[in-house]
Amino acid sequence: MCHYRKTDLLKEDIAHNIVVHGEKCMTFLLEEPNLQLTLNTIAGKVDSKLYHIPGTQFDQEQFQKTRSLVAKHLLMYSVDGNTEPEDILQYIRLGVEGYGAKHVYLDHITYILDAVGENNGLEVLKSFMRGLNDLNKELPFTLYYVSHLRKKDGKKSHEEGGRVTLDDFAGGKANVQYANFTFALERDQQAEVDEEKNKTILRVLKDRYTGQSTGTTFNLMYNPETGRKLEGETFIM
Repeated sequence: MCHYRKTDLLKEDIAHNIVVHGEKCMTFLLEEPNLQLTLNTIAGKVDSKLYHIPGTQFDQEQFQKTRSLVAKHLLMYSVDGNTEPEDILQYIRLGVEGYGAKHVYLDHITYILDAVGENNGLEVLKSFMRGLNDLNKELPFTLYYVSHLRKKDGKKSHEEGGRVTLDDFAGGKANVQYANFTFALERDQQAEVDEEKNKTILRVLKDRYTGQSTGTTFNLMYNPETGRKLEGETFIM
């Protein structure tokens, strides 16, 4: 998955898995060390409220009830500067085997690549992706991970809604070769019309199982009053 509003979409999925399926989720939000922010934002997805925005008026009793529900089903990794791949693999194992996590969210893979430096980054990333793949085959959990994108040369920039391809993912092929599904989020951050600025295109780039959904796109419309995304029309490209 690419990086436009990536964390926000992951939190929508976490809220869904907690409320609809009652399943435990584990998060590694490496660029969001504030765990209270994570908890409050996910609770807001459940209630369609902007709990994380200072000054927002809401029902405190409902907030605490929903927050407790989310906290009961959520394991949050505290970064504290530690992004060693082997440690993350061990924490995932602990979360799945010891605490029953059914869904693991890693945001983002390229953070780890940046942490180890450019010279060793690609080799470390390949090894880490193999480790994640092996762990995912061994244990019963669904893995969701995010990658940043490389800058486009001579093409419409991603910040302006440029179309994403598998070649755009940072870190080379290691990021996408193990994935069963790969999705891209495309949004024009510079759009002058709110409707366009709040619209994100979710593009299916890879469907390993059948290939039938590859090329499908969905419109996701962001509502700034609720903090939620609503699915719009579906297209086959």
